[in-house]
Amino acid sequence: MDELYPEPTTFGDCDFTSYSYLILSVVLSIFGSFITIVALGGADDYIFSHLGHMWLVGPLFICSGMMMGIKTVLYLRRKSVIQMLLRQRALLRGLQEMAHQSRSQSGPCIVRNSSTLTLPPSYDLLMGAVGGLGGPSEAPPPSYEEAMFLIDEKLKTVLDCNASHSLSNPEDLRHKENE
Repeated sequence: MDELYPEPTTFGDCDFTSYSYLILSVVLSIFGSFITIVALGGADDYIFSHLGHMWLVGPLFICSGMMMGIKTVLYLRRKSVIQMLLRQRALLRGLQEMAHQSRSQSGPCIVRNSSTLTLPPSYDLLMGAVGGLGGPSEAPPPSYEEAMFLIDEKLKTVLDCNASHSLSNPEDLRHKENE
């Protein structure tokens, strides 16, 4: 596989335009630094003493050079990421073709990968395993009629309990006598 899809070198990704912009950004930054140092009094020669407001031009050149350099680096990074993705896609295609060829030669097989190995077992498989061990451990749920009958019985029990509790409470008896 490595022979078919070799890894490129870092400098192999650069083209003439990228080199040109990178060199231009370095030249602008160096020239801006030189103008700034000379205009602010770094050199006391007669030629450089009449620069006046050139101190403002130096930082502009420095900023322009820095922005151009950053843009070039980002362009090269984006280009290398795109090439890496294209290489990975080509590798995946090659691996898929090899897998397809091996499947066609060996017949049907179960695909085993990390996502199929971590899936939980199916519900039917679990219910078959529980039922096969001697029957289900719980009784089946009641039917609608049975459920309604049980609810009615519980409701009657609760109401009877509340009624007996309210009659045994002395405050309720006094309240009923006053009415």
